[in-house]
Amino acid sequence: MGIIGLGGTDMYSCCGIDCEKCECFIAAKEGNVQIQQQAAGRWSDIYRRSIAPGQIRCQGCMAEDGEVSLFCADCAIRKCCRERNVHSCASCDLFPCAKTMNMLKDSYAAEQFMKLFQTGV
Repeated sequence: MGIIGLGGTDMYSCCGIDCEKCECFIAAKEGNVQIQQQAAGRWSDIYRRSIAPGQIRCQGCMAEDGEVSLFCADCAIRKCCRERNVHSCASCDLFPCAKTMNMLKDSYAAEQFMKLFQTGV
């Protein structure tokens, strides 16, 4: 399991998103400005807020000193996993908890999270 940030393989965020398929992660890994620009425009429309291309960068939410996406920087799941020194909720002895149950209200997050839990990553 690559928890080390850029260059890792089979990387998953604490909540189960496949980092290797995330635009933020891909843009940082490849140094691809075009991906940053396209994603910034799309995400600005989706989230109805101004998102600059420079904000589309991430090295994986468990990267020690790296950048994380603007959405993951304040993520309660990420913070909890880092505090408990576990890679994901699936490896936490307190699962399920109020934080994970709240996250599961979002259908995409629920789908990714259940994949993570089933594989035990």
